[in-house]
Amino acid sequence: MMKNTYIVNGMTCAGCERAVKNKLMTLKAVDSVEISLEEKKADLVLNEAVSLAELQEALGGASSAYQIKEG
Repeated sequence: MMKNTYIVNGMTCAGCERAVKNKLMTLKAVDSVEISLEEKKADLVLNEAVSLAELQEALGGASSAYQIKEG
């Protein structure tokens, strides 16, 4: 298990927080997600390595309103 922190841009409300969490939880590598709207970050507990591209794809791809990057 590993814990990684990412920056998520594009979140503006609690609904965005929930959407980002739900989308990231669809990945089998993700055990848990904690989102902070105020800090624009996501703390992920992973059971295997996952690429930034896979995380972005889960959020809707490159054209998504949500953009994730290394934190």
